[in-house]
Amino acid sequence: MSAMSLLKLIHLHQVWPVIAAAAMLTGCKPLPQEQARTEPPEVVLPASVLELPPVEAVALMQSTPDLVILDVRTEAEIKKEGRIAGAQNYDYLHGEAMFERLEKLDRAKFFLIYCAIGGRSKLAAVRMTGMGFTNLAVIKGGLNAWVVARMPLTD
Repeated sequence: MSAMSLLKLIHLHQVWPVIAAAAMLTGCKPLPQEQARTEPPEVVLPASVLELPPVEAVALMQSTPDLVILDVRTEAEIKKEGRIAGAQNYDYLHGEAMFERLEKLDRAKFFLIYCAIGGRSKLAAVRMTGMGFTNLAVIKGGLNAWVVARMPLTD
């Protein structure tokens, strides 16, 4: 055995107990995993944007005949979960293409916006406010809250 190989073996022999001790101290527990998000990211809505629970959203729908309902979820989500009757799909994840479509809408109308849990609808409302839309509301908790409240859906 060469001198170099012997030195490597001695070094490994000295390091091994340190590695073993560290493993024993930390145990064999897996590292904690980050939990899946169940709440949308925190978005501060402009004061002019209403955040309505499902029951109040229904009241708005009944009292506002020319209300425009925007579903900002993906087409796949809509196919899987259904949608609120009369809702138009403006997929938030299409980014600028969605906002280009919104540019063509009548800013004088009232808009009710929803997504799955509320994050995308709030982001859309913030952006729409910046585009000059003034009559906006989002469904607090999104479609999930709508379903929990046992409100109707359509295909």
